Amino acid sequence: MNNTYWNGEGTHQDLVDTLSKFIPVEGPCSNKKVERFRKAVNAYYDIFNNGGCNRGRAIGQMFPGVMAHINERHRFRGRPDWEMIHRMVEPKMNEIILETAKKVGLV
Repeated sequence: MNNTYWNGEGTHQDLVDTLSKFIPVEGPCSNKKVERFRKAVNAYYDIFNNGGCNRGRAIGQMFPGVMAHINERHRFRGRPDWEMIHRMVEPKMNEIILETAKKVGLV
């Protein structure tokens, strides 16, 4: 899976790298314009690092349909289709990144 944020090569990786500087080590962002981006980054990380085990509600809000796919696959002892999950998540992540970058004046 090339050109994903998970491997540091997402479509708007330069914006992600810049926006990430606004995110504190822990807790919410003091910059409210960046808070949705922070939540999306955390949900994205949980999907690909933990299989969505820790932030199911946030994943459902940020990336509709992803948890249903993961849960359905686990219920039948299958493995999630990570290629499909990437196809579901990357466009939404692109949207959130561009929206946040516009709010803070990067684009």
